[in-house]
Amino acid sequence: MAPARRPESAERAPAPLADESGRLQADVQGAAPIASPPASAWRHYAWPFFKLGVHHIATGYDHLLFLLGLLLFRQSLGRLAAVVTAFTLAHSVTLVVAAAGWITPPGALVELLIAASIAYVGAVTLLRPRTPHGPWIALGFGLMHGFGFAGALSAALSGIAGKGWLVALAGFNLGIEAFQLVLVVLAWPLFGRVDALAWSAWLRRLLSAIVLAAGLVWTIARAAAVVG
Repeated sequence: MAPARRPESAERAPAPLADESGRLQADVQGAAPIASPPASAWRHYAWPFFKLGVHHIATGYDHLLFLLGLLLFRQSLGRLAAVVTAFTLAHSVTLVVAAAGWITPPGALVELLIAASIAYVGAVTLLRPRTPHGPWIALGFGLMHGFGFAGALSAALSGIAGKGWLVALAGFNLGIEAFQLVLVVLAWPLFGRVDALAWSAWLRRLLSAIVLAAGLVWTIARAAAVVG
């Protein structure tokens, strides 16, 4: 499956606060060859784009804060698995859809909604940490996070066709999900140990407040960019 042709306007980085697309565009410069697909597309594209996905999420402070917000819900291990799975599915679907050029929402608007999602998760975990709606929150806002960097990734994939395009896209997405899974596996027992301490509730509230404050600051800044 080859990616659909995207309008030129959709490939432009949404300045000035398009953190996701701008950062990913810098990442892909020279990171993976985009010549004609070789005989073994898997060998040629999978590992470079996997590393690109790991690097992108590892340096994506807004994605990481959103993931931290999801971890701050008071939940069982089963509920945490549902939350992470919902976020992964939503994130993966919009990454594919946008990278293929089927849906191309305005980049600046996507960045604004990502910031708002961070603020919302921070507020919910601060005020209602035991809400049962964590998976639905992760699913809904995960869609926006998938769009957040797909535009620039689509530009990186534009020179790849057929099986190579699919392998590169899969490698990038697997890199993101692998890094997220490592973070969750490390964070879950850590939160378990912290929760045994007398001041754990205070620490959770502090972390939720940090997520909320960062989300609000980014929301205001990106809203100013959209209307400015």
